[in-house]
Amino acid sequence: MAAQPPPVPECTTTTSTTTSVTESSSSSSDEDGDPCAWHELTLPASDCINLRLTLESGQCFQWEECEQEGGDLCYSGVVDNAVVILGVAGGAADNGAMDSRQLKFKVVAPTTPSVEFVAAIAQKLREYLRLDTAMGEMLQSWCRGTTLLHSMMRTAAPCFSGLRLLCQDPVECLFSFICSQNNNISRITSMLTRLRAEYGTKIADYSNKSYFTFPTLGSLLTASEEHLREMGFGYRARYIPQAAQQVQDRGGLPWLLGLKSLPTDIVRSELTQLTGVGPKVADCVSLFSMSKLDLVPVDTHVWQIARQCLPSLPQKPTLRDHSTVHKLFRDAFGCYAGWAHSVLFASELPKFQSLKNGRVTTVLKSTAM
Repeated sequence: MAAQPPPVPECTTTTSTTTSVTESSSSSSDEDGDPCAWHELTLPASDCINLRLTLESGQCFQWEECEQEGGDLCYSGVVDNAVVILGVAGGAADNGAMDSRQLKFKVVAPTTPSVEFVAAIAQKLREYLRLDTAMGEMLQSWCRGTTLLHSMMRTAAPCFSGLRLLCQDPVECLFSFICSQNNNISRITSMLTRLRAEYGTKIADYSNKSYFTFPTLGSLLTASEEHLREMGFGYRARYIPQAAQQVQDRGGLPWLLGLKSLPTDIVRSELTQLTGVGPKVADCVSLFSMSKLDLVPVDTHVWQIARQCLPSLPQKPTLRDHSTVHKLFRDAFGCYAGWAHSVLFASELPKFQSLKNGRVTTVLKSTAM
């Protein structure tokens, strides 16, 4: 008889005890209560975060490295209508590549944000990074078991435990992954940067870069295939305006947001009716923006992992094989199989092989912020 998988934690969240914005004592302006200062975002007690793994592993395509005061490696990006810097607290120039138990942020545009505005951004970041979900307990359960998939997780866990699953805006997530087909992370990021600049709303210039919101559905409805081809979107240029119109015809943004409350099978079925959305894109959108946390998008890396576990699988997956892979991961990792998949996916990316091949990440010790 096959070994039974170990029990996995229930799909519940751990609520942080800190709900207000906590200012970082490392900022010279903290004593004045300056909303432009660095602010702390608390993590569950057993958790850490690795910004490089989280923001550069193909979940999203908008964050860019930037160096801040003291040489800290941080990331700049857009949250709602604000330009935000994310960093880890405490020190060295390559901290962004390490795991940390302390996360900080500051709003750099608008330049004079209110305390209420900063608190709203803090809450958005908590939701975006799923900071109220304790990953440590889940990771321990994922490493227990006798299957090859559990063995792979035990190998990956020491170096990839700081990867957090993102919870993204559905419009941005949908059109980002429509652009991701047959593409690499660097090129996807460049394409989406051009899309923001052309169809988004400018927020501000900061550190020699212009920052834009992601285009609204209404703005994407004005895009033409011809112009998008001129911008370098290739065959995807046809998908964007057609998918935008199809979303609009189904009820627009309320329809898209409403999918989140529907059963997984219905969400996948609805999404795959949109132009440019196949099973993998639908699963990515469902996992990264609809909170369907048990879904496992099947790409080349995940397929190779699955074939190691199930050698009878063919060289190229069929639609039925996608279901087989979903079951393989769910049986091993339960209702958070999608998060577990993201850890294993990142461990297969060439850019992170230095971590996997002996460069163990360092968990920064807690220091006063």
